Amino acid sequence: MPETGSNISLKRKIIDEAFQEEIPESYDLYIFADAEEISCTVTERAGKKFLALECWDIRDEDIFEADFLQELRNESKLLSLNGFPKVICCTGFSNATLIPNPLFDSGTASDQLYFANQGKTEGHLLIDQLHQLEASNIFTVPAQIYQKLTSWFHLAEFHHTSTALIEFLLTVNKNSKEELITVNVHRSFIEIIVTRE
Repeated sequence: MPETGSNISLKRKIIDEAFQEEIPESYDLYIFADAEEISCTVTERAGKKFLALECWDIRDEDIFEADFLQELRNESKLLSLNGFPKVICCTGFSNATLIPNPLFDSGTASDQLYFANQGKTEGHLLIDQLHQLEASNIFTVPAQIYQKLTSWFHLAEFHHTSTALIEFLLTVNKNSKEELITVNVHRSFIEIIVTRE
């Protein structure tokens, strides 16, 4: 398994023979980052077919303080490409909170996140809107990751994984009359989502 330094290693790499790295404008790039891994995948714009995947294990959360991302990009076939028309970064860091829209104020978002997360607010503050839930998801991304990714991919969108999961669960279960409990298990924490009509 190739390693970048001693704190990160490539755990999975799948690249379809149909993938043509010389034309990144034909693909969309999706990046996932949390304290335990960074993954990226490429989909074909026309057919929405997944063509490539790289997944890196992170063994030390403090690695985000170092400049390991440039080294990772140098090793990655996918992150080293430029010209993707769409880049979506989804983060799974646990520093996030849901606020109902009537209580949400963008001017106090950092205070609301601080209150809900026992004083942890380090990183770049971002906000997702959950339209079906009529709530805002306030979250942070480590500054090093946010700065590097936006310098490589200027039009990158950032979202929190819980936003996508909640919106998906609400859509799939919108006609259900039953209460549903969903548990999303991570390596170091769990998310419990209760949906009901």
